[in-house]
Amino acid sequence: MRVLLSILLLVSLVCTSNISQAQWKEHQNGRFRWKTLESDPLNARFYQLNNGLTVLLAKDVTQPRIYTYIPIRAGSNTDPSSHTGLAHYLEHMLFKGSESFGTVDYSKEKPLLDEIEALFERYNHTKNLIERKRLYRAIDSVSGLAAKWAIANEYDKMLTDMGAKGTNAFTWYEQTVYLEDIPSNAIDRFLKVQAERFTKPVFRIFHTELEAVYEEKNRSLDEDDWKSYEIMMRSLFPTHNYGQQTTIGTIEHLKNPSLIEIKKYFHQNYVANNMALVMVGDFEFDDVIDKIESALGGLKAGNPSQYKPKPEQPILKPIIKTVVGPNPPNVMIGYRWPSTLDKLYPVAYMVSKILFNGQAGLFDQNLNQPQLVLESNANAEFLKDYSVFSLSGRPLKGQKLEVTRSLLLKEVEKLKNGLFSDELMKAIVMNAEREQLEKWETQQGKASELMEVFVLSKGEHYPQVVGFVNNLKQVTRKDILAFARQYLGQGNVTVFKRTGTDPSGQSVQKPSITPVSLNATAQSDFLKSVNSSNMPVIQPKFMSPGVDFSDVKSGAIRMLIKQESSPVPARINLHFRKGKFNERWLPIALDYFKFCGTKNKSAKAISQEFYSQGIQYQILCDEKEVVISFTGLMNQMEQGLKLMQQWMNEATVNEVAFKQLIANELEERENAKQDKEQLLEALADYARYGLDNPTRFIPNNQALKTANSIQMLQLVRSLLKDSLTILVNSNWSSMEVQNMLTRAWTFNNQPQASTPAYEFFPRTITSDEVYFTPFDMVQSEIRWVRNGEIYSLELLPKVQLFNQYFGGGMASIVFQTLRESKALAYSTYADYSTPRYFGEPIGFNAYIGCQADKFHESIQGMDSLIQFVPQNSSLLNTCKESLIKIKSSERYPGIQGLERWNAWERLGLNQDPRKVVLEQLPALTFEKLQPLWLNGFSGKPMARCVIASPKKIKEADLQRYGKVTNLTAEILLGY
Repeated sequence: MRVLLSILLLVSLVCTSNISQAQWKEHQNGRFRWKTLESDPLNARFYQLNNGLTVLLAKDVTQPRIYTYIPIRAGSNTDPSSHTGLAHYLEHMLFKGSESFGTVDYSKEKPLLDEIEALFERYNHTKNLIERKRLYRAIDSVSGLAAKWAIANEYDKMLTDMGAKGTNAFTWYEQTVYLEDIPSNAIDRFLKVQAERFTKPVFRIFHTELEAVYEEKNRSLDEDDWKSYEIMMRSLFPTHNYGQQTTIGTIEHLKNPSLIEIKKYFHQNYVANNMALVMVGDFEFDDVIDKIESALGGLKAGNPSQYKPKPEQPILKPIIKTVVGPNPPNVMIGYRWPSTLDKLYPVAYMVSKILFNGQAGLFDQNLNQPQLVLESNANAEFLKDYSVFSLSGRPLKGQKLEVTRSLLLKEVEKLKNGLFSDELMKAIVMNAEREQLEKWETQQGKASELMEVFVLSKGEHYPQVVGFVNNLKQVTRKDILAFARQYLGQGNVTVFKRTGTDPSGQSVQKPSITPVSLNATAQSDFLKSVNSSNMPVIQPKFMSPGVDFSDVKSGAIRMLIKQESSPVPARINLHFRKGKFNERWLPIALDYFKFCGTKNKSAKAISQEFYSQGIQYQILCDEKEVVISFTGLMNQMEQGLKLMQQWMNEATVNEVAFKQLIANELEERENAKQDKEQLLEALADYARYGLDNPTRFIPNNQALKTANSIQMLQLVRSLLKDSLTILVNSNWSSMEVQNMLTRAWTFNNQPQASTPAYEFFPRTITSDEVYFTPFDMVQSEIRWVRNGEIYSLELLPKVQLFNQYFGGGMASIVFQTLRESKALAYSTYADYSTPRYFGEPIGFNAYIGCQADKFHESIQGMDSLIQFVPQNSSLLNTCKESLIKIKSSERYPGIQGLERWNAWERLGLNQDPRKVVLEQLPALTFEKLQPLWLNGFSGKPMARCVIASPKKIKEADLQRYGKVTNLTAEILLGY
């Protein structure tokens, strides 16, 4: 039941009479009825089958694929309070098969599964620790027997064989959602599998999957931001399940699962009238709805759980909370806002963007631009019963979190007092139009929109979604001020995230688990039936200049131009052939440039001007390129390009901003020492190259302190003298684009010679090595690193097949063995990485993030797979078929195609490499793949990079795996 109390209080304050409503239209063709919405840009059809299943369909023929979602309107809100995390458990178990697949013989497996269920129920109700251990040993023993009849990951194998990509699922407050990206010729197979999956699921291999969920919980306990979010939600919602029940669940409930409760939850909530199938892609409506009805029309309806929360009482004064952890400090301020479904939603959106939009909001202009804080932003999470608006800020060095909080709240007060311009409101509308076009540009984006409207209202509020931009135009200053006074008052929650040791020290402890059988080569009759069904061939389409895009050269300037036939946001990417390996100061120079204005315009005014034109711009600096990208409406691009070039040419020194930038950079460097992701990446760089590596290729701290601001702007201007490649994707013709670019940008046809890029030389690892950096954390994270041979097109088919087979997905050897069989980790992979530039080597990488008490098992498990790569012919053939289907149906719409072509050229290729991949894949065998691992890493010395708590991983633990080098953050990062 939606909470209306606080919403009704404001109806009289905010004008909603002008909100537009598109009208639904009813249609019928034969036995099928559906409705559409007038003026719907997606031309989506809303069906409801006789059993209550909602089907949402939209055509998108940009590629011969279909993006699918299957949302269930049940998430952590509907978890029983005695079994939190249950919906999330269930999400994991829906990948384990049914009575027909995932099993060698279900009749022999079922009695053992029943025994496991009974044992878990006894375990759930037992408090005595000795008895609990005895019961878990029994669960482990019977699970091992049951696993002999199970076939792990048959779902993933079937979807892989179809050519599916991105097989996954997620659970959140109101929903559990299953997603796939399938070729358009796989509809019959896909529907057959889903009908079986949601009709007769079997929750096998339960205790090892439960351990994967434990690891997921432990990963969250290592994330300070996540802990801050949870305590903010708990304080904002003292009665609602948004705050009282986390999606993963409590540690106590995780340790005491009930299969009986999970089954009850499934049968109550996974019913046709609580589910939808969303499909967006290349199909014919009448054909696909007929197939859906045949496959899923037999799903049963039911009486799903209805979460009926009591209204939250108003928060009358600020609530202050504190979180302690190893990461850098920050402050978060949360407000409780009305539901997404409320008519106030456009007003709420406008308020959130006035405060922060990345370019011209109050936070952008008054906090980030003058560098009064290290970083600030604001974010609205729009949910079904309420929404949550949060402010966050990171303090400058020496700045108290209380001061950071005051600076954030000061901008809120400016909004409440109307200190924002009407021009900003107009610009927010224009940028909202761009953002909507961006979301609806892809199959996934369209499918995501339709999935969300089902979850929130079963599609009933779709008119508000389609009419959102028009409704946004109706929002007035009076509306905004009334909303701000009501919802940005003293009723907020502040969470101070301070740096230190978390006193709770929570974690889910590792139970004793015996690895279960995988039956990796077995196949169910159902899988054989699915894989043998007909899939019409999709012919591949390879990219080529002159056909898919225009390749225009004018002196030293090159333009790759692609014209779209359907409405899309325009994108222009400027690629300058110089990066941080050519000039290590370039990233600093580009950061500084953003704070410099010209003689006639301040940096704030320039940022506002871009935003007022509906243009989002971004400046990125990688190893050997600087890319300036623009996204917006094409008729504004000429002015945007002129503005950028003028800015680069005429930027004036701002010494105050430069000094603060340097101070902030030094502070960011200190913060990086408390970021385990950065440290682990730096460890891998050190292992791959030694002390002279890309991570450390930066100006040192002393050089920063004596840097010259004038030289920084000279570096930015020097880009205009370099070679330039321009990528353009829009609805304009090639000639129209060329004419516009000629007017908008002054080209330099005699580019200067760039400084040669600095080259790093991969190390030859001659003996086993361990590189260790200590970090206060629950888990341990391990990376395996070894350099390979120089990349070539001839290697590509083998590398792609090896990655798919060995460690690139849920059906891979590494995932099945280390997660499914041994329950060692939530996240694990192993693959060869492809370099970005010609002449660089491929590199072998492996990763596992595990609880510290699984450290040795995890290393030994990965080592075993690396040293003796298992050979499963049926899996190799599945992976090969998958790649053939993926590559044949793969298309690169929009700017993505131009960026792909540009990336291929960086690697020295002058053709679409998929052609070579498809030509060579059918003939690839283990014999032809073996040199990849026999010459590359199998039986070879390896560098292992470890980040963990020294309280949990000792020197003696590390020494078992090679010569240990202890590396401080200062050595790793170079400062």
